[in-house]
Order: sequence, then structure tokens, then C-alpha cells
Amino acid sequence: MAKLSSADWYIGVNPVGGSSLYKQEIDNQTGTVTTQAVEMVRNVTDMELTYLEAGGTTFRAANVVTSSGDWADVVAVRVELTLQSDDGNVTTDQAALTRSMATTVTIRNRVN
Repeated sequence: MAKLSSADWYIGVNPVGGSSLYKQEIDNQTGTVTTQAVEMVRNVTDMELTYLEAGGTTFRAANVVTSSGDWADVVAVRVELTLQSDDGNVTTDQAALTRSMATTVTIRNRVN
């Protein structure tokens, strides 16, 4: 058993003027709903979510899933984060180093 929780994930401006991955948490301790943004990872510049529908072979953007089918058919989500180095002159052309990381998560009780 686990306590039900809800959160929004987004890329926002951090306290030093850069970008970070944030988690917006919903709290209801005293009967009053409040939210709190928590900085999770610094220097994340982009987050892309794509979706795999049952029987499909390619991950597609949300607007394609909405126009072609039903969200109940989605069986997996691919999350890709783009990260950038703090230092702006680490590559051969004196630019910031950028890397992407991706992971795929299946949606519980939807994968056969």
C-alpha cells in the first residue's frame, strides 16, 4: 500500500537564473490544498514526453495520441531530458556541453 499522491513535473527557472527540472507537489495536511515547487535537478533545459499505444511500434506526441485514438490505449511513456553543463566553454567550439537522457516507463496494468 502507498499513499496516493499527485505531482506536476516541468522545466522552470531556478534561483540562479538557469533552468531546472521541478516537481510541483500538492499538499493537503490541514484540509487546505496547497502546492509547493521543489527543484529536483539543475541544468535540465528540456523535457519531452512521447507515448506508445497498444499494438503500436513508435512513440508519438500527445497531440497525435489525442487526435488518433484514446488515452486508455497508451501502454508506455518515454521521458527524454536534455541537460546542459554549467560551464559554457567545454566543447571544441567553446559552447556548453549538452546531453540527452531517456527512459521508458510502462503503465501498470496495461501491458500484456
